[in-house]
Amino acid sequence: MKTYKKLHESKEVANIHIAKIKERGGEVKQSVQNGKILLEYSFADEIESKYNLSYIKKISDKAKIFYDVNFNGTRIGMVEFHKVADNYIEIDRIYLDKNQQKQGFGQKIIFDILKHTNSDGFILYPLEQSVWVKMGLTFIKDKYPYMTISKKEFINKNSSKL
Repeated sequence: MKTYKKLHESKEVANIHIAKIKERGGEVKQSVQNGKILLEYSFADEIESKYNLSYIKKISDKAKIFYDVNFNGTRIGMVEFHKVADNYIEIDRIYLDKNQQKQGFGQKIIFDILKHTNSDGFILYPLEQSVWVKMGLTFIKDKYPYMTISKKEFINKNSSKL
């Protein structure tokens, strides 16, 4: 877990920053250093990416956690997932900008999530096959419509795009 540090000149600005950190689900400690306010903060479930993607945790109107996905500072999509039985995750939703779909970003997002959650694989539900074909995700033969894919199968079938 990465820890960030930020010095603020005023208590007002520090409080605004603290509110934003807490809104994103972060933990923050504050102290005084040389007359300035030092904030030390981290995000417990921050997703680290091997592919220069950044994930910004958000909460939907229905109180579901999802992540905006950014590449080089530009939002390219979002992903929503949760843990299920047998150390698998279920990918509820994944949306990508059409320009990014065929460039292998779907596979990169899935790989980042599998690594972050330390999962053995994932289940795609309730997604239509056409969405995943557009993203260039290589399917495992005879697995649709259940689409339970092990991490090993996923890497073997998609390694050229990772």
